[in-house]
Amino acid sequence: MTDGSLARCLGKDEAYNAMLDIHEGVCAAHQAGDKMLWVLKRQGMFWPTMAKNCFEFA
Repeated sequence: MTDGSLARCLGKDEAYNAMLDIHEGVCAAHQAGDKMLWVLKRQGMFWPTMAKNCFEFA
């Protein structure tokens, strides 16, 4: 994050739920892996395998 704030590290279940929320979205837009990664980072979330998980999930 470029604004100097700290990211919140998510556990396995929290990470899955966050990806599910972003992927389906309010209007079921089904975001791709790179967009999911960007949105999750923008919301201040992080986990070590974040990029890999987002691309596999999408």
